[in-house]
Amino acid sequence: MKKRISLLLVLGAFYWMNTATSVVKDPFYVCDSQITDYLSARDTIASYYSGASNDTLMIRTLINKDWDQKTSDICQLLKDSCLIKTPYKIMVLDSTSDMNLWNTPYGKQIYFRQCP
Repeated sequence: MKKRISLLLVLGAFYWMNTATSVVKDPFYVCDSQITDYLSARDTIASYYSGASNDTLMIRTLINKDWDQKTSDICQLLKDSCLIKTPYKIMVLDSTSDMNLWNTPYGKQIYFRQCP
């Protein structure tokens, strides 16, 4: 009986250590390093990945320029490098802080793409 209890305590300790030390990917930042690297290498104009809400990635920028090609590249990046199977949407938002101009709950949308 004592051996069983000791064995269960040891197994429980290993389970707890595995749970406590396992890395959980933050669902708010899907494939964040790859997207950030792409945006910083591609843009001289400040644009940054600001997170995700459900199945929509949000990118903030100062100027609406070439987002058709950039979002197409990001969709391909999600599929190839990040191995994401579920289709994502990409919403490009103006980085304005004037809430009167916002047309979404997250900011003023200037481009939107549904990844295949």
